[in-house]
Amino acid sequence: KFRPLRDKTIQDHYSPGSTFKVITAIAGLEEGVIDENTTVHCTGGYRVGNRVHRCWNKKGHGTVNVVQALIQSCDVFFYRLGQKLGIDTIAKYARILGMGSPTGVNLAHEETGLIPTEEWKKQRFGQVWVAGETVSCAIGQSFVLTTPIQLAHAFATIANGGNLWRPYIVKYIESPEGRIIKEFQPELIGKAALQPTTLALIRRSLAGVLTSPQGTARSQKIPEFDIAAKTGTSQVIRMSEHKVQTKCEATPFIFRDNALFIAWAPVEDPSIVVAVVAEHT
Repeated sequence: KFRPLRDKTIQDHYSPGSTFKVITAIAGLEEGVIDENTTVHCTGGYRVGNRVHRCWNKKGHGTVNVVQALIQSCDVFFYRLGQKLGIDTIAKYARILGMGSPTGVNLAHEETGLIPTEEWKKQRFGQVWVAGETVSCAIGQSFVLTTPIQLAHAFATIANGGNLWRPYIVKYIESPEGRIIKEFQPELIGKAALQPTTLALIRRSLAGVLTSPQGTARSQKIPEFDIAAKTGTSQVIRMSEHKVQTKCEATPFIFRDNALFIAWAPVEDPSIVVAVVAEHT
């Protein structure tokens, strides 16, 4: 029942959770909806219609800008930003960064992921998009689905300045005698035309996830490594408010949240990107 024979890096979909806040932040910065000085006051929740969308920090984060919101992973900041942007604008930047379509890696049966839009919902369900769905999608929940390789692909694109390189597995094929028969080279498949100021701000924010005293991955800092990262937690089922506070050990394994960690290093001259999804932790 845990599907152990699937290649989960390319064949299983996951809600990206708070790792997707990076995409929402980029959309806000590129569209001029926010800048580095834009602040939101987080009191621990944000009401949309008759529902209060909670922040993971029940006490709230206080007043935060986009850098602090990424470092501390403030849900309320991105709820508000997502509502200002709208789902179609968020989807635009997710797709610019390679989400919602196969990466083209030379492995079989790669899944596409799902980046929803208003038109997608109308065609899929015959229903109009509602504001509460944008709020959830802005923090990587609801309909948004990605594969681990898509997350690595998107973060690699941000790290390298906007180049989308096709992932590949085989470096070269050689004969039994050691003669190289065919060699494979990196292939540029697209360019994310993002402003250098946006990329620099994101790099600084994600470095702070490990270096800031408020960073969600501060305990994971490795002194000899310079790392930029984003953490995430995604629900696999929708829970009522009182059940959200239930201890992990008291929840059936299959219903426990997934944990995510996407990182690159070094921050300013990256040579490696890592995407981790820990199921039902």
